[in-house]
Amino acid sequence: MPDFFQMNLEQMLSELRLHESNTQALFNALEGDETVADYRKRCQNSEPQYEVFCKSYIIALVKKYVSSPYDSEILLAAYGFLRGFDQINGVEKRRKEYVEAAFGRNKKVTDRNGKPVKSLYTKEQPIIQALAAQLTKEVYQQGKRGSLGLADEVFRELSMQFPDGLPDICPLPEPRFVNETLECGDELPHKAYSAGNVLQTEDSNEESDEAETGDRQKEAAYMRKPFNLPPQQPSKKASARDEVPLRTDAVISNIKIAPGRFFGRTAELKEVRDNFQNNSRIQIISGREGQGKSIFAFEYAKTFHNEYQILC
Repeated sequence: MPDFFQMNLEQMLSELRLHESNTQALFNALEGDETVADYRKRCQNSEPQYEVFCKSYIIALVKKYVSSPYDSEILLAAYGFLRGFDQINGVEKRRKEYVEAAFGRNKKVTDRNGKPVKSLYTKEQPIIQALAAQLTKEVYQQGKRGSLGLADEVFRELSMQFPDGLPDICPLPEPRFVNETLECGDELPHKAYSAGNVLQTEDSNEESDEAETGDRQKEAAYMRKPFNLPPQQPSKKASARDEVPLRTDAVISNIKIAPGRFFGRTAELKEVRDNFQNNSRIQIISGREGQGKSIFAFEYAKTFHNEYQILC
């Protein structure tokens, strides 16, 4: 019986890459009919909210029971349960985009020759097989079929995150390769850490590459690319006695470091822009640590820099 359960589970996990609706079937298989009925009620019998809960359940399951965070991200990208990848139709397109974006940061997408792998399918299958085996072991702990018991933990976290009720759109995790820790303050030098812990400051742009090889060197080279803003020009209105003019028509910016790739958030970027154009002077970007607040602010500056004179 456990072997048959594991085989069915492996098939459902595989088909989830093609059919997102399989989240509910997986939740049912792992938790049982009574739990399904209970959580439908908790979601107020709202189909969109219940789908958000089931998708969040699968995300939590992959993160908890897949041993490597690199493997879990590959699987979430294939499912379209990673921020930005939910907007890409087709598993092959998601695989291709993930390899291109994560190369140099996720060692699992690099082949023996140090090049990007041609397909993630061969990487995904062993991950799915190991996950199905581990889940079967958890469900059949006492020699008979039980439940995984993950539902309460997932619902509790969602309730803390959304105290007014579950949203109609599932919150997705940020890709690990996104550079979250870009910082900007009043004093220079400013610093940012890439996914490979490459420290960049204004005084370190010409640091040696002697210690960097392979993917690390490629990543460091990418992080050194400057953010291309229009060059600053001296003001023609400056007084003769002042070296630095109080008024200038030049673009003033201390944003110098390019982050990793940015996916999605088009609607949110437009909302922030519209708010500023409607005379909102201050906007606050809130969220938990690691959700991409800094990279979002940087992407806004990068996208709409032509509309501003001062950026920092």
